[in-house]
Amino acid sequence: MCSFIKNNLLEAIKHGKITFTLTVKISRTCEIVPIAKTSGYDGIFIDGEHSSLNSQIINDLCITSLGYGISPIVRVPGCDAAFITNVLDGGAQGIVIPHINTIDDVVKCVKASKFAPLGERSVSSGFPNFQFSSVGFEDASEILNANTLTIPMIETKEGLKNIKSIAKIEGVDAILIGSSDLTSELGIPLDFKNPIYLDACERIIEACNQNSIMVGIGGIQNNPEIISFFCTKGVRWFLGAQDSSCLASECKRSGQILRSITSKYLS
Repeated sequence: MCSFIKNNLLEAIKHGKITFTLTVKISRTCEIVPIAKTSGYDGIFIDGEHSSLNSQIINDLCITSLGYGISPIVRVPGCDAAFITNVLDGGAQGIVIPHINTIDDVVKCVKASKFAPLGERSVSSGFPNFQFSSVGFEDASEILNANTLTIPMIETKEGLKNIKSIAKIEGVDAILIGSSDLTSELGIPLDFKNPIYLDACERIIEACNQNSIMVGIGGIQNNPEIISFFCTKGVRWFLGAQDSSCLASECKRSGQILRSITSKYLS
């Protein structure tokens, strides 16, 4: 269907590529999208949990991303069907649902994010994923179900305990490991080299591999050794830098340079 905009992050992973998404927390206008594109990212990870970004901003970022050919993935605050519908109708190509603990949690998320027969997502029309062209709903729902990622986030002990069952649920397309919260729950906060954390991640990766679903990891973008380790384990999606940290670090660097140059001219 010529009007359909492909999920390029999904397509890249299908072809064996390793992908990265830029986390958006403070950018409220669409300029961040071409910045992510020219910086080599495959998509943006719009953080609707740990930010004050509203649905209008999220939808603007999603539609702009579709136009630039990078995938908009949105972390929603929780499994609220109304908010998930709003985000997906606004062009998101994937949703991440945090703090998933049980099979019931996952089933609820699949129902909210997939059209029948997989779920109970509300029927709509005029999707930005089809460039707002007229498409029969039967065709549109089938294509969107196959190309919109439903991604439970595993970041708790209970979620880790239930990972084998969670990964088996039809309609789950990927699992995202929330490294910061997971290490905190395991009693080793931000210790990404700890064998306890690495073993937990390998359990999650194994469950994903057994069910032929993708796995992503967040929180380790400043740990090249750990990223390399997970690449050898088959992980093909990593959350990259945050817009807030990029801005802060560049402002600090520039300020320090200017201060060092000009300080010698002060009496």
